[in-house]
Amino acid sequence: MTDPLPKITTSSPHYSRERSDLRLKGGRGPTVAAFVLLVLFWGSAFSAIKIGLSDAPPVLFAGMRGVIGGAVVALIALVWGGRPDLRRNWPVYVWLALFNVVLFLGLQTVAIAYLPSGTAAVLIYLQPILTGFLSWPLLGEPLGPAKLAGLLLGFCGIVAVSVGGFSGAASATGIAFAASAAVAWSLGTVYFKKTQERVPMLWAIALSFLAGGVVLSAVGVFVESPPDVSWNGSFVASLSYTAVVGTALAWVLWLGLVRAGEASRVAAYVFFVPLVGIVIGAVVLDEPLSLSLLLGAALVVSGIYLVNRAPRATSEPNKPKDRRPLNRSAGCERMSPQAGKRRNVQEQQQARPPVPPFTEETARQKVKMAQDAWNTRDPEKVSLAYTEDSEWRNRDELFRGREEIVAFLERKWARELDYRLMKELWCYQGNRISVRFEYESRDESEQWWRSHGNEHWEFDESGLMKRRDASINDYRIEESERGIF
Repeated sequence: MTDPLPKITTSSPHYSRERSDLRLKGGRGPTVAAFVLLVLFWGSAFSAIKIGLSDAPPVLFAGMRGVIGGAVVALIALVWGGRPDLRRNWPVYVWLALFNVVLFLGLQTVAIAYLPSGTAAVLIYLQPILTGFLSWPLLGEPLGPAKLAGLLLGFCGIVAVSVGGFSGAASATGIAFAASAAVAWSLGTVYFKKTQERVPMLWAIALSFLAGGVVLSAVGVFVESPPDVSWNGSFVASLSYTAVVGTALAWVLWLGLVRAGEASRVAAYVFFVPLVGIVIGAVVLDEPLSLSLLLGAALVVSGIYLVNRAPRATSEPNKPKDRRPLNRSAGCERMSPQAGKRRNVQEQQQARPPVPPFTEETARQKVKMAQDAWNTRDPEKVSLAYTEDSEWRNRDELFRGREEIVAFLERKWARELDYRLMKELWCYQGNRISVRFEYESRDESEQWWRSHGNEHWEFDESGLMKRRDASINDYRIEESERGIF
């Protein structure tokens, strides 16, 4: 090894469960379904909130919604949520309650009561742009030109679909509430992403909404009039729907998706929520539709595509490549020019872009590709990312070559059942990348295990990995403590 790798990304002292893809267990299908349900839940909740606010003051409505939604998730967490560990994690729950409930839920509800629907939507859905900017310095997520353009396009789509809602005088107080709600929501999203390893997700939702709902209800009792709540059928239906569907179920989906991918990429999908809200408003509340909806939808779809487009592999086109055969150690037999030429041709045909030298974007892409390949649990497919004579150290095993890699992986996945892996970029330089990873599996006795480790990778000029060095530690977990799906 030569000079050490400089660290270019940082995270909390606790391991960050960052996955660069957005796939849940079972592949892309469940992830798409989760996004569709989330957009439908939040899009329909917007109309339900407007109905409920005709029968209740906004802060009290938000408080009751938070308490009921938190209670529903708490019932689920008691069965599947693991241990909340309040003694150690209470500060995390407090901050999540402050950002996501007291500030976001409370200010959002008040803003909807103060502002025309279009104005409120535009201001509140500044959130994806704010999340993109905050995720850059706080989470180390890349913010390239394509992602920035996509966020701006999505926001322009929200402006387009909300044009009809700008009628009437806009309250300066309402504007301040809506903008503040967007900031709080962004901070809550980024904070959860940064601390997600420390707290079980279900308890993070349940406790924050219970505590935040109690705080909002107490504030509502002092600043509003509880007798103003009209407990009629439409109010009960509105409160129940926004609490169970718009809060409990939607936030489980939302934080689950944030946990599974880059916060800025996931946030871009909420640009769809106002579009769905307008369509549902037209059906339920008989609000008019316009051509601006089609324009806005096109902008939103284009923006989301740009935000989630995979970065292109980059290299230095003017830099001459060293095509000499590799000779990594003094004990290795030197190849003949003919053998070296045949090998270079073969490896060029098997090139795996992105190729070194790596940028932050291409290093992250390389990590994502490795994660996706290993989660297939296909030894032959995984082995194709390595050179024919790739050198491995895995725990206390030392071996070399694709045939031994395949044999090792077959043994590994025969005993590590239901294996699921997450990798995180740690640092990079030139043709080297270091990652942190975590995976969960069960053995034949149904005992579940969680394994943490670090890997150091070295690549050849065609993007194939020629050296892998992995150190791993394991410990037992209960099935209810699983966090990778």
